Amino acid sequence: IYIYNIFYFNSIKLIENYTFFGMNQLMRINLTMNKINLIEKNSFYCLNRLSKIDLSFNQLRYLLPFTFNCTRQLIYLSLSHNRLDKIEENVFKGLNLLKELYLNNNRIKFINNDYFMNLISVNTLNLANNQLSKIEKLSFKNLKMLISLNLDNNCLFKLDKNLFNANNNSIYFYLSNNIISEIKREYFTKLIR
Repeated sequence: IYIYNIFYFNSIKLIENYTFFGMNQLMRINLTMNKINLIEKNSFYCLNRLSKIDLSFNQLRYLLPFTFNCTRQLIYLSLSHNRLDKIEENVFKGLNLLKELYLNNNRIKFINNDYFMNLISVNTLNLANNQLSKIEKLSFKNLKMLISLNLDNNCLFKLDKNLFNANNNSIYFYLSNNIISEIKREYFTKLIR
């Protein structure tokens, strides 16, 4: 039996601690098109079977560290179309099975080396339509399963030569509509076989 929690198109502003406590069979939560601006740290506590969370089209400005720590079976997370301007360290800690992460259409300006450190299973990462101007060179180092990386419509003007070389998979890179002034062979040396 699949258990879904669907609360899209409402006026929810806050997800309080332990909101879903006791709903152990819950597999998907859809909270799109609300007015959520805060998710308390233990909101998703003990949701061991949860595989999908969609929080797109809300008003989130930040996420607390360990927000999704108790959702270890999560494979899909959408935070797109919010107002996130940065990612705190350890927000995604414990999400070792996560395959798809959507952070597109936010206001993120910078990607730190540690933001995606624990996301060893991610194959799709969408960061399009943000305000990214800098991505540290080891930001995607641990994303060994990454296949699709969308960086379209940002403010990137320079890429570090090692940025994409941490991954040996065939990857689709989307870098359209940035202000990149040069592209060099060494950006992709480890991808060339």
